[in-house]
Amino acid sequence: MTAVRRRKIFYISGFDPRGAAFYHKLFCEEAEKQSLVSGHALEVGRRKRDGRLSEHWEVIGHFSGQEVSNDYVFLRWDDLIRRHWTRTLPAIVAEAFSTVTGYARSGMLLCAYRMRMAMFQTLVYTSVLMTVLALAALGLGALAAWGASAALGWALWAALAGGLVTMLAVLFTWPLIEKSLNPLWASRATTFILEQSHSRVAGLDDKLAAFADQIVAAAQAAEHDEIMVVAHSSGVQLAVSTMALALKKYPELGQRGAPVSLLTLGGSIPLLALLPQAQFFRERLKVLVEARQIVWVDVNQTTDWVCWAAPGPRPLPRSPRIHTLFSAARYKALKRDQLRLHFQYLMAGEQAGDYDFFAITCGPATLAASFSSSRSESAAPHA
Repeated sequence: MTAVRRRKIFYISGFDPRGAAFYHKLFCEEAEKQSLVSGHALEVGRRKRDGRLSEHWEVIGHFSGQEVSNDYVFLRWDDLIRRHWTRTLPAIVAEAFSTVTGYARSGMLLCAYRMRMAMFQTLVYTSVLMTVLALAALGLGALAAWGASAALGWALWAALAGGLVTMLAVLFTWPLIEKSLNPLWASRATTFILEQSHSRVAGLDDKLAAFADQIVAAAQAAEHDEIMVVAHSSGVQLAVSTMALALKKYPELGQRGAPVSLLTLGGSIPLLALLPQAQFFRERLKVLVEARQIVWVDVNQTTDWVCWAAPGPRPLPRSPRIHTLFSAARYKALKRDQLRLHFQYLMAGEQAGDYDFFAITCGPATLAASFSSSRSESAAPHA
């Protein structure tokens, strides 16, 4: 197979308001770390804004004497994310319980419980945590009030005041819980997916259509050896829709002009596809699945609670086998930090292993060649 010398990459992030500046910085830092581990070299250029829809940076890869020029395009939807990023605690509480109720009514909670227990835990995690905290606050507040009155002989008003202070003190531990356990990032993302299933995200379809136009234009220009669309987390569902729209605009996508491939990382396609009201997404998914000229690899780690792999053989399921990239102690620590583990798809490992994000996206091999003899064939659980 002909080596890739020029590639255009379109990247769609997950539900993250930090935008292109954060991801460019992350790419630069992690590419340098991976180079030290894998031996290849990546020259990452400055971030340049193309307009309201995208920003880009150049990546020159040096792999065993082969030079690869990559145009890395960050497709922006962070404006929509910020619009749906709940900030105040009362709104967050209301949103968390409304979301879990919505998934329960749709039958998705039961479906997740039966098919992907980790996703079930993700869906209920924040609301359960909030309920436990509220009950603990009430219980300890009542206990403090009773103790102050019965054991210490405080006046009723003083005992009640002491109980109230205790209750508030427990509730105000929430920022510490959020900092250590990160319950809200997954809650916000699953809320957005539910809103997406009801087509309640104003401006999203227009943005996806514009993304599709960029991909079609790049493919038709035939200036690159490969057009690769890369999506992470909640961006995977957006990538499915974007590719389906691109195929409808240009049915010969991937057949004429530059070859087109799709790399999806840590997504949860079934979470949207199985919602009864998401018929539009199932139709788009069908378009993409049937477009066999598009090489599609879906990478998921079973210990990543937030991902839910799409069933193969289309897309082609692969595991990054993250445990091979770290020492046993470091991997154990990663599993305790689910947010950090969920971002590992985009980051360097501490030792060479089966998965190298930078070699896959910026190296001389096409996506199909990168995974043709991969040892990461299954997404088998790893403790």
